Amino acid sequence: MAPTSIDGTEITGATIDGEEVQEITVDGQVAYTAGPDIPDSAIAHFDATQLSLSDQDTVSTWTDKLGSADLSASTGSPTYLSDGINGNPSVATDGDDLTVSSFGITPPYSVAVVTERKTGTDFGRLWYDPADDFVRHEARESDNEHTMRGSSNSIAGWNTQNDRAEIHFVVVDGSNSLFRGNGVDRASGTISGSEDLADFGIANGSGPTRRQYKGWYGEVVVYDTALSSSTISEEEARLSDKWGITV
Repeated sequence: MAPTSIDGTEITGATIDGEEVQEITVDGQVAYTAGPDIPDSAIAHFDATQLSLSDQDTVSTWTDKLGSADLSASTGSPTYLSDGINGNPSVATDGDDLTVSSFGITPPYSVAVVTERKTGTDFGRLWYDPADDFVRHEARESDNEHTMRGSSNSIAGWNTQNDRAEIHFVVVDGSNSLFRGNGVDRASGTISGSEDLADFGIANGSGPTRRQYKGWYGEVVVYDTALSSSTISEEEARLSDKWGITV
């Protein structure tokens, strides 16, 4: 059986000089293999398992693995959890936010989020455009629903739960918009109005209390296209395997 640790330390990811290692071999046996690549259409990728922090540290910056769209804490103190979503590292928000300016994305685009909602979220922004708050992924604890909204039209999401690890996938593409949750189509229709992501943010800690998302984030990926159904399925399989979420 191949080892899964080096000197007693479990291998869950590896980088050398900032570059991800594809494979580690110990005594002739593969101890670690990097997971599948994300699509080339991904333009921003935030992964809590890649943060070099200790439990309960403040997450002042969540580094974009693909470029320079790092999320910065502009309100509150997002917290790093070493034992978050299904025992994996996560970023916890409770009246906090992380944002990046000059994001500059226009439809069509797609967004995937691995999250676990906590008590106290009603109309909270799982992700949104801080520039105007017109386009937003809205979470409501009162009726356990997530909704994807533009300034004119929205599509309803699905029956979510507090304290449950979930994969949310949204495609923003006008009348061909789609909302998926844990590998299942939950809603489709038209998202219209101000759909551009001039800026990008999560949690909305600077907004009114009812608009703040309280929960844990594991991974956030933004893609600059409307992903095909086959690519979405591949991404959901990658996230499912990585985060231990059944789809």
